[in-house]
Amino acid sequence: MPGPSFEKKLCLFALFALGVAAAAGGGVYYIMHQQVRQQPIDSYYKAIYVLQRLSGPAAQERENVPARVPYLDETGSLLHHPDTIQVLQRVAADLAAIGRSRPKAPLFEAHARLALGEREHAVLLLTRYVVENEYQARHYALLCENLHALEDYTALLLISREWAVRDASCREDRAYYLWAALHNLGRYADAVRSLQEQPCLGWRAGVYEAKSLLAQGYDDQAEKLIMTTGQRFPGNLPQIRRLWEMIREQDVV
Repeated sequence: MPGPSFEKKLCLFALFALGVAAAAGGGVYYIMHQQVRQQPIDSYYKAIYVLQRLSGPAAQERENVPARVPYLDETGSLLHHPDTIQVLQRVAADLAAIGRSRPKAPLFEAHARLALGEREHAVLLLTRYVVENEYQARHYALLCENLHALEDYTALLLISREWAVRDASCREDRAYYLWAALHNLGRYADAVRSLQEQPCLGWRAGVYEAKSLLAQGYDDQAEKLIMTTGQRFPGNLPQIRRLWEMIREQDVV
């Protein structure tokens, strides 16, 4: 049987050459696509790696940073930069640019904002993060701590109650923030009731309840409750007296 003609061989060779060229072009496209896709990931992990070495709270968050990140030239230059504030600003800006395309980017940006003293901005980021992501008690605690520091008691009340919906266990930190929010909003009876419904504060509950009684003008009842609390928790009597002396005259708690 005669072999293929010269013209057929030439056609086959041309088709083969086009296939190789197409494959090569596809490979170049794939490599370029991978580089573009990996660039924001490198920026994300670089920001996290640097931030976790500048912020203790951020270092408690878990994220698997690729092994190459510590050896990037830019990572080293940021870590050795003499102005920590500028580095934190750069990290916060990088994380803000990445946005919600990486689920934890807003959380880490919040840590960077807190390290910069930008508490209001951090609270906005944390509020969205805790509502939209998997429940973590420490994130609610961090948000409540900063809402309390900002004296935003309406928001503190809302977040404390949402926290209770997502986690029904008795927690000292949440019980305190709920009481503080109600008390500072002038809802003293509700504040007392919240302490009675969440008994996990132990001897502290007696002191906080006494503070809410005092705010309502029940001075004698407040002092009697402090005495009763000391009798119930004799081992904590010094702490009871110290806390009572500290908060008795405070306008906000």
